Amino acid sequence: MENENINNMRKCPRFESCSIPKCSLDFYMEERTQLPGDEVCPMMRFIGKCRSKRMKGRILPKLMDIVKTTNKKRQSSDKITNFR
Repeated sequence: MENENINNMRKCPRFESCSIPKCSLDFYMEERTQLPGDEVCPMMRFIGKCRSKRMKGRILPKLMDIVKTTNKKRQSSDKITNFR
């Protein structure tokens, strides 16, 4: 699953230079720590996270479907984890 996670995050053209702690393409995003002053990925808008002045960069419409699919997968895996 970890290789699949890394490959999923590499789909973002900003992957190599991004320093945002919570990636919207990360299956483990909810397990990451984000400090109040940290920047927020603009792609979070596609998964219903609130807008913030800390959002860095532009929205990439070509990633919208990937972000939404990742969010659905994250939610379903969270449910499986919670039942264990």
